[in-house]
Amino acid sequence: MQAPLTSRQEKLLTYILDSIESKGHLKKHRGKSRGLVPHDWPRLLRQQFPPMPILGRVPAGGPLLAEENVEGTLDLTEEFAGEKVFALKVRGDSMIDDGIREQDLVVVRAQAHAEPGEIVVALVDGEATVKRLARRGEKLWLQPANRRYDPIPVAGDTKVLGKVIGVIRSYERKW
Repeated sequence: MQAPLTSRQEKLLTYILDSIESKGHLKKHRGKSRGLVPHDWPRLLRQQFPPMPILGRVPAGGPLLAEENVEGTLDLTEEFAGEKVFALKVRGDSMIDDGIREQDLVVVRAQAHAEPGEIVVALVDGEATVKRLARRGEKLWLQPANRRYDPIPVAGDTKVLGKVIGVIRSYERKW
């Protein structure tokens, strides 16, 4: 384990970071740990993950004549961007009927409040879970999307960490 910084080292580091920020190369999100991002973060992301063309539609039912028709582009930096967005790898099958499978990545926007019907990541007894927030009468529940699992009542120690805004599934499993 590395020794903590001395006050002199901490002041020097703060001076350097402030200097880099004042030159426009770095943006600090005050009051956040690890709140440093390059000033042109969206552009850098686009260089690594350029927008993908949306080439048309494909039916999930019967076959249809395939024709390429560019309908737009999918820019993941715009779709899922934000300083409060993170991804979690799914373990388990409690949300399978909502199309969230084991090993998927759920994209989550950090927020402490959610509406009934939204899929959330919540902290229950110190452990995170992904479930749909449901209301029955005056009570809130964390509802799984698999009949093999029981709903979890939202109690005083249950905390919403964020709302699921997307699911990413790779058939090549690189993460």
